[in-house]
Amino acid sequence: MNIEEESTNKSQLILYHILTDCETQWLSTFYAWDRLLTLKPFIDILSTTMNVRNVNYKTKKDGKCLEKINLASKEWSIIEDIMPILGQFAEAIEKLEGSKYSTVSYMYPAIQKIKSNLSPFSNPTDDNENPDELDDAFDKRQIEDDLHRALNYYYDDLKLDGLVASLLDP
Repeated sequence: MNIEEESTNKSQLILYHILTDCETQWLSTFYAWDRLLTLKPFIDILSTTMNVRNVNYKTKKDGKCLEKINLASKEWSIIEDIMPILGQFAEAIEKLEGSKYSTVSYMYPAIQKIKSNLSPFSNPTDDNENPDELDDAFDKRQIEDDLHRALNYYYDDLKLDGLVASLLDP
């Protein structure tokens, strides 16, 4: 490897673009939020530098527009909290859709794994919980509870189905 190739490898620039949500693609929201979290530090830098005193009018105007459309810190925190939950579904979907063979024997263990990882929370009005902490955690808890309930409704008893699928689908 010569010096030019080495310096080129060290100084590679990675360009990230914002991904948009697409209703017909199952994981597009997950990927868009994941990319948004990757870009968050750069969005924060832009927001800060575009509003300093020594920049031109157009840059300040763009900075104010960025402030308006930027997520609030609570919204950022909610996305950060639910990404691990959604990541479990993304992992299962990627495995199932990437297979070139029958996947029913993978589906039931994946659903069971997700169900076991989504532990239902106690009633949000439980006397032992601090009500001030519920505001910050409520959205995540509600999402986990709703997902857990939905999985239990649609996939109530996986043991027999999963066993049959695993035996019949080598």
